[in-house]
Amino acid sequence: MRSGDRVRITAQLIDAPADKHMWADSYERDSRDVLALLDELALAIARQINSVFPASRAKSDLADSHSFAVS
Repeated sequence: MRSGDRVRITAQLIDAPADKHMWADSYERDSRDVLALLDELALAIARQINSVFPASRAKSDLADSHSFAVS
């Protein structure tokens, strides 16, 4: 969403097969900082996925299914 010189992005992490909401957050910045906003968002999503899938099982779990959707 954009309002004047501000941009807001809301992200959700959902376990699609279980229809379970895992995480959501909103990020807002000046539109001139949109790349920094996207970096912050990507880092937050990666951290949440890492907390759900510890490194030891992440590769096999994600390879077996596409269980999570980001919207």
